[in-house]
Amino acid sequence: MKLLATQESNFIDCGSDDQVLRIAAHPKGGPERLWFDVSFECDPGPQTIGCELHYVDSTLDYVPGNVYPVFQIDDAPWQRAARAVERLHADGRVVLHWEIPRPRHHGRVALCFPYGEQMIAHWAERTSFEVSQIGVTSLGRTLRRYANYVGEIDASTPGVYITARQHSGEVPGSWVLEGIIEAMSPRQPGDPMIWVVPFVDLDGVATGRYGKAHWPFDINRAWYRAGTSHEVVACRADAERWSKRCRPRLYLDLHAPRLTDPDVFFLYSSEEPNPSALQFMELCRGTLGDRCHERFIRRGNHYFALAEELQMHPGSVADEYFEKTYGIAAVTLETSYQEIAGKPADVDAYREVGRRVAAAIRHFCSAE
Repeated sequence: MKLLATQESNFIDCGSDDQVLRIAAHPKGGPERLWFDVSFECDPGPQTIGCELHYVDSTLDYVPGNVYPVFQIDDAPWQRAARAVERLHADGRVVLHWEIPRPRHHGRVALCFPYGEQMIAHWAERTSFEVSQIGVTSLGRTLRRYANYVGEIDASTPGVYITARQHSGEVPGSWVLEGIIEAMSPRQPGDPMIWVVPFVDLDGVATGRYGKAHWPFDINRAWYRAGTSHEVVACRADAERWSKRCRPRLYLDLHAPRLTDPDVFFLYSSEEPNPSALQFMELCRGTLGDRCHERFIRRGNHYFALAEELQMHPGSVADEYFEKTYGIAAVTLETSYQEIAGKPADVDAYREVGRRVAAAIRHFCSAE
């Protein structure tokens, strides 16, 4: 078996052979590991290939639970594998094992359904959202923002600002965002003005980086700190343009949680959620139904403390920045890598979460 190192891949080869693909997630210079994505070529052989994920207990806050990696066989559609089985070494080290069909020529295995920049090329064609270039990343890639309407100076139209992939490996957020975009197209009378930055950490997306707490800064800890993240500089400037062309109403940041966390839940950063944020989250509870985690609304600061200690330049998360700067509802939506409503999540399950969040956005922005 030949493992293929591409710019977007993320893996460490832990001794693969013709029968078993043995890999670990690569930190790529950061303190946390979780995202993995590996392509491979193989010769004819047994009908299945074993897959092993090593060093699992040193991935982000690992707790045992259901894990269903995804795979692609030759050029067939992506699909979920059966539940990975936890195997313990004699000394307690954890390895996850699962099997996939053997490809004729090549295959690919990942934590969750990959979503790269090339996948949003159709948005301008299939939706009412138009693309604009709003700046560059730290490494000079072009940052793009999509908008259903650019608004007018001092307009009273409610405004929504959405970001995704501040942590570049958190792909569920992109699939949820696609559902939101499609549900909000075409723009209907009374709809809010929506501006979306789909890949904040575009450098990380392009290079297969996980991005959580990445050294020397976590983009989602840099919103109050000048000089830490040029992506934040560009997004803050764009948000200021947005705020002058609408009546700011909601900021939504799309993420994914730990490896085994199920379902969908919200985080907020203030000591208590402001009433409008709580109103929006409760609307989402109603539209999402059984997709909601049993702890659906929770304060996120306990997730942030360790990450801030690790950063050269600690700073605020985006939802806190938007709440304090614009006085609006500002929350983070976390969507599982693995399962939603008790079932392994497929692409349409993620899009359906987005469609249901879009219904809550419409209600929230018309209910003043």
